Amino acid sequence: MAKRSIGVWVAGALLALGWCAWAPFAQAQDRSLTVTSWGGAYMAAQREALFKPFAAATGIQVREAEYEGELPKIKSMVETNRVTWDAVDVTSGDAVKGCDDGVWEKLDYARIAPREGFMAGAALDCAVGSVVWSMVAAFDERKFSASGPQPRTIADFFDVEKFPGPRALAKRPRVNLKMALMADGVPAGEVYRQLATPEGVTRAFDKLNRLKPHVKTWWDGGGRPVRLLDSGEAVMTTVLNGRIAYAIGQDKKPYRIIWDGQVWDLDLWAIPRSTRRLDQAYAFLKFASDPAILARMTDHVSYNPAHRDAVALVAPAMRPYLPNMPENFANALQADARFWAARRDELDVMFANWLARK
Repeated sequence: MAKRSIGVWVAGALLALGWCAWAPFAQAQDRSLTVTSWGGAYMAAQREALFKPFAAATGIQVREAEYEGELPKIKSMVETNRVTWDAVDVTSGDAVKGCDDGVWEKLDYARIAPREGFMAGAALDCAVGSVVWSMVAAFDERKFSASGPQPRTIADFFDVEKFPGPRALAKRPRVNLKMALMADGVPAGEVYRQLATPEGVTRAFDKLNRLKPHVKTWWDGGGRPVRLLDSGEAVMTTVLNGRIAYAIGQDKKPYRIIWDGQVWDLDLWAIPRSTRRLDQAYAFLKFASDPAILARMTDHVSYNPAHRDAVALVAPAMRPYLPNMPENFANALQADARFWAARRDELDVMFANWLARK
């Protein structure tokens, strides 16, 4: 992926954004906070695009902590009044559950940014959207004739007669059931209404039944799908958009993304309740929500900014790899955290039993 010089950008953009106004705040208060995220390349991108510029603008030192989504750990911190994390990158599911359980502060958007500036579902009561990521289908374009048709839709992914070859799917039901319904002709806006009924669940499994003999691998690790394409064990797979975008853009692999039928979700920033650094945490969320900062993230990782105004600031070279660019977003389904919180156990059992049947 193309990257621009962040040092030059920081010097000019922070002044333009008015962040020098935070200097008196930084001098008068504890000049640090702990920001918790997922580690790896994603956190490295946050470090360059967000943590370092924030520290430069405010004088507030960012201490980094990594986790793997352990909401119970944060809940224990809150309940024992031993909160050591001040801002946490969370999934939409944990944002909702943590809010319901009293883990997160209820956000005052007057201290962050107007709620209406964020895309739908990104400005929650207890968490503010950061990036959009998605599960997509992808294929090895060498496996299909350049002079003939190539897969373009989620229905094509399920069409083994028109596009033969082994498939790979995640070893869990959430995305599979949704994609199956969309491949069977259900519009994205109707998928959850279908899955809420026994008939809709049956329809999804029937569609998966027809594909099942051609699914040679049920993967359970985010890096596995690209390796399956690399080895030829699959000609098409579902995969996280960031993983396949890196393979295409950085590693120059001959793969293509099918954006039709993508299932997208958000990562958001939340503040643990009763943190002693609430002002610093709000300063961080305000900075992290600025469209220019969010757009800068896309130089380092192929996840969309969750603020509408950031879309126009994304470098043109990055647009083909980002989930909610208008050209990629025509038939996209947002993950519904509350739906899966209510139905997860039931559908997980159904899927495990279905998968075990030969």
